[in-house]
Amino acid sequence: MKSWKGGKFEYFLYILVSLFILLSSFSIYYLYNKKVIIAFGICTILFSFFYVFYKVKLEKKKIIFPFSAIVILASVCLLVLCWKGISAYGIYVTIVFLLLVLLIHLVNTLGDLHLLVNAFVLTVVCGACISLLFWFFGSIVHLINPSGTIDLFWGTEQTVNNYYGLYFEPQYSDTFIGRFHLTCRNSFIYPEAPVCCFMLISANLLNNLFIKNKTSNLILLIAILSTLTVTGFLYVMALVLSSSINSKTKSHLKVFAQIISFILILFCVLFFASSLLSAKMESGSGVDRAAHMMSELNAFRKSPIYGFGFNTFTDGSSNSITALLADGGILLFMLYYCPLFFSIFKMKNKDDKIICLAFIFVFMITVVHYLPVSVFLICCLCMHSNCKQVF
Repeated sequence: MKSWKGGKFEYFLYILVSLFILLSSFSIYYLYNKKVIIAFGICTILFSFFYVFYKVKLEKKKIIFPFSAIVILASVCLLVLCWKGISAYGIYVTIVFLLLVLLIHLVNTLGDLHLLVNAFVLTVVCGACISLLFWFFGSIVHLINPSGTIDLFWGTEQTVNNYYGLYFEPQYSDTFIGRFHLTCRNSFIYPEAPVCCFMLISANLLNNLFIKNKTSNLILLIAILSTLTVTGFLYVMALVLSSSINSKTKSHLKVFAQIISFILILFCVLFFASSLLSAKMESGSGVDRAAHMMSELNAFRKSPIYGFGFNTFTDGSSNSITALLADGGILLFMLYYCPLFFSIFKMKNKDDKIICLAFIFVFMITVVHYLPVSVFLICCLCMHSNCKQVF
């Protein structure tokens, strides 16, 4: 992997781009300061784009122009496709889609994709460490007290604890580990734990594909479990299954230890996932989500090609499959899922394929398709599978 010391200024720019992705993916900061974060992000991405473009050799720049034309055309088609439900947010998402895809392609042309991914993973790992610190010592054992409260409107208006602007408590839990009572989900700077979980899973996926840093992997996995989400537990279970199936150890003692560990971890993950799923169904959330899914499928049947417009059904949805089909029909659905499955098809490593399949499952059952982190992740996956030729 390329060392960041070879391009300190580029690495700094990539850190800023990563911060924008974290903050703009529906963080609490974004909900309170949309214009500031959007302006910061667009300026950062544009400056990074022109700086990297300046560094790319002349013969490689010829590759960029036809690709840029294709991406701009795709962005215009996205706007036209979703024009019935277009809004300021829809225009913003399209602009971010355009800029991020062009930047990542340019960074890959320069040969700095690992550097960009490294910056993103490092940024998320630092955030995971901060969130775990306040989650355990603040929310769970109450050794750290909140510095204040904020009023948060996310579905309903509520007052949530604020820990020095670095961690918030928007979602509580009622999960028991033996006699240990977990009363709060780790949501970090996000209004709900599933969004935080998806961000952590994204960083974990990129770390496993590009960097393979074991320390980062462990921190991210612990943080994923601390969100106390069914999605997080299922993702960790998939990684455990993959690790156990592909283990190449020959020692009988180690094999036995691995089997016992696998059974214990599998049991724990299934137990907590079952507990969380049962609690969700008992609260009525599961019934509401099922009803919303049926309305999305009915909308797709009425307009299977173009859908009913940008973000029309996504608000309140429970998965990206029916939400995309209802919003933009088959065309919008293919814009997201074709690159994902094509990336897996082009991968040669079986472990990478299993991890990516686990991520696609997470992406399917989480409503994050319009967030910048989703665009960033899908682009990186395409570049990983076949560098510059996938696009």
